Amino acid sequence: MKLTVAALVAVLTAACAGPEIRGPFRNQYIDVDTGKPIQGVVFLAVWEKVYPTVTGDGGRYFYEAREAVSGPDGRVEIPAVSPLNSIFTLEVTFHAFGAGYGYADDNVLVTPPSGKAYIDPTVTRMRRLPSREERCQFLRHLSSPSVPENTLRIPKYLAVTHGESDALRCGSL
Repeated sequence: MKLTVAALVAVLTAACAGPEIRGPFRNQYIDVDTGKPIQGVVFLAVWEKVYPTVTGDGGRYFYEAREAVSGPDGRVEIPAVSPLNSIFTLEVTFHAFGAGYGYADDNVLVTPPSGKAYIDPTVTRMRRLPSREERCQFLRHLSSPSVPENTLRIPKYLAVTHGESDALRCGSL
């Protein structure tokens, strides 16, 4: 019985194990039309714990969120989260928002081409959205970070997205 339980735990852990991405993450935001760096883009990383389950799909729970704002050179960096010894793995999703900007069609450029975005040198090309309607539409279609509403971990991201919506009078997001 002990061997069976140990084998099951090993299989579940292996099934859920994968490359954990803890950071650090670096990026540079560039205006696609002018080629100039964009200051003030909020870059957000959200980590979720993924636990092994019998079905193999894993349970997901919020773990951590970190944000950073691009400087005059358009560069931004989010520090790595601390490694943990546990049966869960971490998966990360990214969000970014710059007031007045939307993503270009080919927005993320990674050098070298076989590299990983935000780990290897990465540039995100953004396009200025000229009209109020385009900017409000982009705000409405932003993917929402999976961060608990009561958290204070993403004040800059919330401030810039809600500030843009309020300034443009887009209505509630």
